[in-house]
Amino acid sequence: MTLLRVFFLISLTGSVLLSSGCTRIEEVEVGDIKNFELIRFTGSGIEFEMDVPVENPNRYRVRVTEADLDIFYDGINLGNIANPRNIAIPGRSSGVYSLTGTLYLESLTGGSSSLMSIFFQKSADIEIKGSLKMRAFLYSRTFYVSETIRIDF
Repeated sequence: MTLLRVFFLISLTGSVLLSSGCTRIEEVEVGDIKNFELIRFTGSGIEFEMDVPVENPNRYRVRVTEADLDIFYDGINLGNIANPRNIAIPGRSSGVYSLTGTLYLESLTGGSSSLMSIFFQKSADIEIKGSLKMRAFLYSRTFYVSETIRIDF
């Protein structure tokens, strides 16, 4: 009887591993950022909150587990957004998510002067480059981001 259980477990594990090649995480669609608000300035950066419309075409829940995004304004690297809290997006869903994060300033001289010029405008074109790692069950996939977005203040 024990040999039969071992064979069953090996067969089950093998079928899961073989079927993993057929499963893939489709790219989650992200809409235009709305309601961008600065929460507070800290010693190392700026905390912010924003509403982001997201559509998950996958049949299963997807979690954003890692982020490494560089933020540019007018060709100057303002800083980096890294490792936000885990964000879970239900399968086959569309919704607006309130996201918080911290912009870690790269250079207090170049970054802060560019940042101050943004505050005196009604909107700004921000370039975002980097990667997001998403996970569903045992599968993970890294998506590379290179977007220019307009943020209204």
